[in-house]
Amino acid sequence: MPRYDYKVYIGNLPEDIRDDDIEKLLKGYGRVDNIIMKGNYCFVEFEDGRDAEDAVKDLDGVREWGNRIRLEHAKDSKLSSRRRSPPRRRGNPPGRKTGYRVIVENLSTKTSWQDLKDFFRQCGEITYTNAHNQRPGEGIVEFGCRDDMDYALDKLDGEDVDGRRIKLTEEKRARSRDRSRSRSRSRRRKSRSRSRSRSPRKSRSKSRSRSRS
Repeated sequence: MPRYDYKVYIGNLPEDIRDDDIEKLLKGYGRVDNIIMKGNYCFVEFEDGRDAEDAVKDLDGVREWGNRIRLEHAKDSKLSSRRRSPPRRRGNPPGRKTGYRVIVENLSTKTSWQDLKDFFRQCGEITYTNAHNQRPGEGIVEFGCRDDMDYALDKLDGEDVDGRRIKLTEEKRARSRDRSRSRSRSRRRKSRSRSRSRSPRKSRSKSRSRSRS
């Protein structure tokens, strides 16, 4: 079987990148037969096509060595028809749902869901992350248990991520706060509408009394 059957292009690399760095990047993606360095890009030949597909799917767009690297199936690869990877998703596929979610505010545009997952791993198991999905500059992190979430809220609120001090809020509390605000607004609107509807009645009663006199 020709080596180039499962060849992957890796681009946007720093000029001083070495084979060892590429090997570390691809650790866990099966056996690599050959790495061909070409300055700020390289070609990697995988033994198994499934490993090549997983590497492209997981690592395309990831920030490494200060750059967002590009991974595509090479033109002379058996998988070349799929060399253009799908657009980067803004959140990783959800794992088991726990409900222990934290809203992360004041995110840098540089920060991806992968960055959030890596940063919050120091607190414990992370089952889901997204970044800039609902709103720009905002993300979600879901933890494996309450203790991990509480630890993050206590230790990482106000920490620096990509040059921005993040703000952490438990999602359930934030939602309940928003609901109470919306309820108070609706009450104000109802009270205003009631007061407006009552005012013309008063004027009518006054006019009736004047006409009688």
